[in-house]
Amino acid sequence: MSDDNNKPDPNIDINNDIEKGNYEYYLEEHEHTGCWSRFCHEFCQHPFTLLEVNGYVLDVQRTFAAKPSWFIIPIKMAITGVSMDVFCRDLLNYGGVPSFWLAYYENWTTVLTLLYLWMSLFNSLFCLISRQPTAYENRASCGIAVTWCLWVLALSYQFLNFFNYWTLVYYDLDETGIPAVSYFTVMKSFGIFALLVVEGQLMNRIPMRMSHLTISELGLLGYVVWTLLHYASGMGNPDQPNEDGIYWFLNWGPSTLSRTCAGIAVTMLVVLPAIWIVFYVASWPFRRYMPIPVDDLDDEYDYEAMPEHVQCFLEPGSLMAHFDGDDNYPPRVKELGEDSQLHAFGIVPGMVVDTLELGNDGTTFYEMTTSDLVEHLKDSNDQDGRVLTLINPSVRELTPTPGIPDRGVLLEGGEPIEVTLPAGKIGVVLTDQPPVVSRISDESPLVGTGVEVGMWVDTLTVHNDGDDEEEPHVYYELEASELTQLLKDHAESEGRVVRFIPAGMELSKPPGVEALELYLPTGSIGLVFSKATPPEVKAIKDTSPLLDLYPDLKPGMFVDTLTLEDGTTHYHMDGKSFTQLLKDHRDSDARVMRVIRPGMELTDEPSIFPPEEILASVPPGPLMVVLDGHPPVVSMLHEESPLHDFGVVPGMVVDTLELDDGTKHYELSTEELTTLLGDHADDEGRLLRFIDPNVLELTPTPDNTDTNNEEMPPELFCAVPAGPLGADIQGTPPTVQSLADDSCLHEFGVVVGMVVDTLELEDSSKHYEMSAEQLVELLRDNSDSEGRMLCFINPELVNLTPTPEKESPDMPLEVEAYLPAGPLGVSFNGSHPVAITELADDSCLHDYEVDVGMVVDTLTLPDGSVHYELELDALMNLLRSHKEEEGKILRLIHPDHLELLTPTPPYEGPDEVTCQVPTGPLGCAFHGAPPVLLNLQDDSPLHTEGVVVGMKVDTVELDGVKHYEMDHLELTSLLKEHADSSDRVLRFVAPHYVCTPPPIPDGIDISDDPEELEIPLPTSQKLGLSFTGTEPICIKTVRPDSELAGYTMEGYGINRIYIPGHTPSEHLVQLNNMKEVMVILTKTKNVSGRVMYLKKPELWPHGFDNAEDYSSPAAQQQLDDDEQECKDSLLEMGFEEDAILSAIAYYRDLGQPVDTDDVMTRIITEGE
Repeated sequence: MSDDNNKPDPNIDINNDIEKGNYEYYLEEHEHTGCWSRFCHEFCQHPFTLLEVNGYVLDVQRTFAAKPSWFIIPIKMAITGVSMDVFCRDLLNYGGVPSFWLAYYENWTTVLTLLYLWMSLFNSLFCLISRQPTAYENRASCGIAVTWCLWVLALSYQFLNFFNYWTLVYYDLDETGIPAVSYFTVMKSFGIFALLVVEGQLMNRIPMRMSHLTISELGLLGYVVWTLLHYASGMGNPDQPNEDGIYWFLNWGPSTLSRTCAGIAVTMLVVLPAIWIVFYVASWPFRRYMPIPVDDLDDEYDYEAMPEHVQCFLEPGSLMAHFDGDDNYPPRVKELGEDSQLHAFGIVPGMVVDTLELGNDGTTFYEMTTSDLVEHLKDSNDQDGRVLTLINPSVRELTPTPGIPDRGVLLEGGEPIEVTLPAGKIGVVLTDQPPVVSRISDESPLVGTGVEVGMWVDTLTVHNDGDDEEEPHVYYELEASELTQLLKDHAESEGRVVRFIPAGMELSKPPGVEALELYLPTGSIGLVFSKATPPEVKAIKDTSPLLDLYPDLKPGMFVDTLTLEDGTTHYHMDGKSFTQLLKDHRDSDARVMRVIRPGMELTDEPSIFPPEEILASVPPGPLMVVLDGHPPVVSMLHEESPLHDFGVVPGMVVDTLELDDGTKHYELSTEELTTLLGDHADDEGRLLRFIDPNVLELTPTPDNTDTNNEEMPPELFCAVPAGPLGADIQGTPPTVQSLADDSCLHEFGVVVGMVVDTLELEDSSKHYEMSAEQLVELLRDNSDSEGRMLCFINPELVNLTPTPEKESPDMPLEVEAYLPAGPLGVSFNGSHPVAITELADDSCLHDYEVDVGMVVDTLTLPDGSVHYELELDALMNLLRSHKEEEGKILRLIHPDHLELLTPTPPYEGPDEVTCQVPTGPLGCAFHGAPPVLLNLQDDSPLHTEGVVVGMKVDTVELDGVKHYEMDHLELTSLLKEHADSSDRVLRFVAPHYVCTPPPIPDGIDISDDPEELEIPLPTSQKLGLSFTGTEPICIKTVRPDSELAGYTMEGYGINRIYIPGHTPSEHLVQLNNMKEVMVILTKTKNVSGRVMYLKKPELWPHGFDNAEDYSSPAAQQQLDDDEQECKDSLLEMGFEEDAILSAIAYYRDLGQPVDTDDVMTRIITEGE
């Protein structure tokens, strides 16, 4: 290998990658960077950047896939093969537990090394490095970064493996019987390390940077973490049962912990950085860089010391000189061999070849390219008397070819010349558009035809596939590169005709139509377009369906417009957007493309004058419109969009949106408008106002500053019901812009202009300082909740409540707070145990140094009763019911010391109490399901019955009707409804008792009744049914005023419910609980055709349908062709599928053939 491999490759040019000015400045600034500056810079540098501190750019291709390949690849394969040999020997000779092989550090080293060697070999074998990243990309590609990272890890691991073996392991091998020095041990502990340095540092020459030290340290730290996990797991060392650790010097046991920590610290902080500095400094002279652009290296040659003009009288044989690339003009001496005969004439690199005169006939060649010169020298290699003239290009100009005008001179006057070219090269250099003849070679077939330098190429005529019988193709208005490519493509053809014209003469125009409207079929149209604006038809494929349809379509025409199937016409497109439109609509057969010949003007996009204003009361469903921007601009309308009916056209702007609840929205963005339309897609009363933005201005959001602040209350707390609020709230903070007539906020006194201060949800989470978007999202997510609490304020009088600060670090361990009468000024969350989330400034708990985050332990009431392990609802009920009493004690503890929570003491009351309570309130509070007695007032009649706090309600008998399995809300509601009744019997049981399950209601005997019932459900929200049980869910009672009172269904279990159109299934089976049944029936209250299928409960569970094996009668019934045809016909007429299938089954059972008229008649008859 030559040391020149680390020099810039002269044939690579990165002028396109680096702007000259910036690069030159960076190079000058860092040309003399010192070692310390370079060290500091590279330590902070990105590990995989390409621009070095000295101003050079790393040559990625030659660094990671060194050349020449014929020399480098065999060596890489040999190194990889040796490493694989050591790896295989290690696996085959390993006598320990196979799964423990990868636990050792030296085996990690082997794996990392092999991964690097394979990646390096692949880079060279398969050309994985496709291109040199630009200087402004300044990053190695992913594959190169992986290779680079593996090299860094493999090198550091190999060195430490080498160091550890010869200092820590070598002297202990005598005791194990393993030979300390053998082929295997030497290769694994040193040989592969040496081969790795040769491959990566001397062949690939991969740079080492100080920033790579971080990767090495992290790699070593990864193995240290593995040893920690191994020790913590207690798995031990199966290869050495007497040892707990993997190595004696890396053992985390108590006796060796300090030694292990010290060894790791020395390795990571001293040994690895020290050797890394050595590797780093050693890599400096080996780095391979990209060449600096030639324009920035004018001082590469000493033109002042270079002779002006030299004539060299050459001897036969090779010159042993290297010139610039084959296509360079003029040839420049790049390098001279040591034995070159040009040394004798004082020739130096940088001089330019002017002329070559042959010795045998005196022929002189002028204005040669490098390839021309080399060819002439080879042909005259054995001649004597050759004269080569070289000049200093900074002093002397090239000698022009005799009899040919100077390069670049345009001809005026004269006649066009048509030349029929032979097969092969034509020996001419073409530039610009139209193509200008810049140079004609002496061997060119154009010599003697009258064609001169400076003439233009007008047209090129070629025969398809060289067949003269076919009509030739004529190319017009070509550019030089396009013409050159066409001549190369048809180089074997002898029928090429080029028409040359004097410079300045008018070019020929392509014949035929000036414009074509092409009706495009579906699929690919077989045309190749340029990416320019407008797109140019570059080629027509042989498979194009347009060849036969439009014979006048020619390459070189331009795309003017494209009209899509929805009538939208696109103008002034670029190639990328045009081809994307074709792909997006490739399945349409209604596309129309208009193409024009070169020189014609493109069609201007017509001006559309939309109406000044449109009020569109849009129907439910999607609007099928594309909106964009702020305010929303109509950019496209689907052909089926309902907005067409109102005259809306693209370019109009959405001014306002009024919803069916009366709320009106102004100054919306596209995202806000789209969200509102989607949320109210099923509403009938949406009113959109469209305007022409060039005529009308947007309606501003109403100014609410005129609101009479004297009428606006300073603060309102609103416990809003479930459902929408009927309010338009916008801005930050959220401000009420308008209220619908039926808005629930009117009941609380909310007026326009008030600001939402806080929102407390049902889970007691409280939100502060919200934007309107955040508030609307929270309200929407909790729209079914009954426990939302909104605080509205007058912004002129009351400030927004700031978000509470986080808990204080000095939170007390435990606090007993004596609570006064009145509000406490505290908020809790719904967790267990209950924690404080907010304290008001005037809260009495501040006197006890209570802080946010403390959790509730116990609550002691004035009567001395103590409540433990309270949930949020129970705590709030107790505090609310004893709000006006003094003497309450609240015990709170630090959240990090939940072990201080007081457990509930053992229950010591009676096991069971049944009492008939008098009329009026009972003076007690319940919570939970089943209801647990939280407290008893002093005057409660339950005291006299022996009922104590902590007992739970088992059953309640009201006016002879017994109720089971209630929660506290249902129990409280029942007691209030029957507060005037003297026939109320409550049964209390101890907390550990199991509540009585509900029996089948007394007096109902369904033994002789049918096993199944089919109950059609009316479209009503209140069916008058109550339910009980879970497996199955049974009909408990039917109210006398219910529309279903005529059915005897008490005691039956719900098998399934049929709801037409319900997704994912119309048949709902295996319902989980009573709540799910009630929710489903409520949500589908307006759906007609619902049916509830009931069965006797003793058939549960095997007699009931389940989700796995249930299928509808429509799915179970298999139809033949005649029956299927009958079904399809009747479905088109509007008959229901179940009725059709039932009628078909009737005639099938009778053995009669199915006739559509008979089936229809039976359906109508049965329906009556």
